[in-house]
Amino acid sequence: LKDNLPLLGVDCDEITSLIKKICTKVTGYETPAYKDKSLRGRVYSDIYGQVKREFQVKSYKAIKRSQIELAKGIITNYKAPKALL
Repeated sequence: LKDNLPLLGVDCDEITSLIKKICTKVTGYETPAYKDKSLRGRVYSDIYGQVKREFQVKSYKAIKRSQIELAKGIITNYKAPKALL
C-alpha cells in the first residue's frame, strides 16, 4: 500500500524547488541566458518533460511516493540538450 501512495504536497514542493535550483544552475544565475525568459522557460519545460517521460505520467504529481528519490536523482543529474541552449 505504501508503494502506491501519490506524492504529498510537501513532496511536490520539494521537486519544484529542486527543478528551480537545477534550472538556475543550468542557465547560470544573473547571466544573459537566465534573463532570457524564453530560454529559461524551455529549460523548465524540458526538465519537467524529462521527469514525466521517465515515469510515463502526465504530471509529475502522479509519480508514486516510493519513487521520489529516483525522481530527485533524475532532476539532479539533468543535462540540457545542446539544441536547447
